[in-house]
Amino acid sequence: MLSGIVLDLDGTLVDSNYLHADAFARALLEIDRPIPRSVIHRQIGKGADQFLPELVGDRELASQVDARHKELYRDMRRYAYPLPGARELLAHLFEIGLPVWLGTSAQPEETEQHLAAFGATGRLAGVVVATDVAASKPAPDIFEAVLARSGLPAEETVVIGDTLWDVQAASGAGLRTVGVLTGGAFSRDELEAGGAVVVFDDCAALLTSGFPTGF
Repeated sequence: MLSGIVLDLDGTLVDSNYLHADAFARALLEIDRPIPRSVIHRQIGKGADQFLPELVGDRELASQVDARHKELYRDMRRYAYPLPGARELLAHLFEIGLPVWLGTSAQPEETEQHLAAFGATGRLAGVVVATDVAASKPAPDIFEAVLARSGLPAEETVVIGDTLWDVQAASGAGLRTVGVLTGGAFSRDELEAGGAVVVFDDCAALLTSGFPTGF
């Protein structure tokens, strides 16, 4: 029996992972660091503070790259759109009265815009973003903050996410993860090996399965 759901945003509800990867790639190219988008793509879902220093080898330079990424993404995010079943899943969970929280490494401004784009306003019990915590995913801070604010018991709460970083962060907070493949960076086998209890193609397939019955 579930008491609550925690949703990731990028790659789970909104098709934005590839846009983020492209914005980071362009920002890195501007400092003469041509890193393949395929490499960057597998880092999306982590906070930029977690992976950029590893890519560029310097925290100050990483901060500059992240600032430029934000500028580029601000222009690109209009091309993001809700993933299959995202609207319907959120509507269903709201209708059955199951509290839904958002736990994302995204920034407040982009989070607000994306949520407005698929009618999430008024359907979420609360939102925790990167700026609300000391450490972003894969650190457990975001999900720990959700549990602290919501009062939800960890054993009766499930995270829905698309990356290994979601799975690791959730596990660190004592939460189970249901995976979806719409982020594009990780396979079913990788997510299951990382600890996801089950993996679906997308939120539409998750909803068709009868979720949240059986969890």
